[in-house]
Amino acid sequence: MSYKNAEFSKDILLKVVGQNAEFTGKVKSFEKISNEKYCIYIRINAVNTVSCNTKIDTLLTCYGSIDKPWNLIGRNIGFSSKLEIPTVGRNPRCFNYKLFLRTKNIGTVSSVSNFNFINPNEKVRLISYIKGKILEKRIKYETQFAD
Repeated sequence: MSYKNAEFSKDILLKVVGQNAEFTGKVKSFEKISNEKYCIYIRINAVNTVSCNTKIDTLLTCYGSIDKPWNLIGRNIGFSSKLEIPTVGRNPRCFNYKLFLRTKNIGTVSSVSNFNFINPNEKVRLISYIKGKILEKRIKYETQFAD
């Protein structure tokens, strides 16, 4: 068993998998899938108001439009959802989604239609601000040359 698997097996998030719960976490990154769908990478830091020190990230799929999604990076958000463990590949020697996510340090997935900022006036670290600006430019560039 690798170190990452050993860490995940002890993780507090496993205790709430499959149950509705309230989560807060820091946004690490995001990907725009379409105008109405975003994948947000989050490090959860509290479950049902109980703080946790997890080393595993969560992939949060958000359905709906997000105004200026690049401003999410480095910010703390709250959401209510049901965490799930990604499904394993069902076909031998084919793509294994769970293994793919584990290589990105993602152990749980969830989806929401909305979330809220924990502290709307929160200051983000400089590196998060720069990363957000780079993603902003990339999104604007991609939409400028989209078919």
